[in-house]
Amino acid sequence: MIKTEKCTSFIELCKNSKWVTNLHRISGEYNFLVTIQTKSLPELTSIQETLKRFGPSKSFISMENLI
Repeated sequence: MIKTEKCTSFIELCKNSKWVTNLHRISGEYNFLVTIQTKSLPELTSIQETLKRFGPSKSFISMENLI
């Protein structure tokens, strides 16, 4: 999840990114829910560093797909 005031730039980054698989506008404290698929934790760390310029975020890691 990410909270940003740079919505247009953030959406464009996500549209042009190979690692974003879903982008949802949400209500509440954060305004976007982004699904990112990476091959490794170092790659995820790199992506998180890129997203820092847009504002605060919270990350959740899926350990297993159950359905």
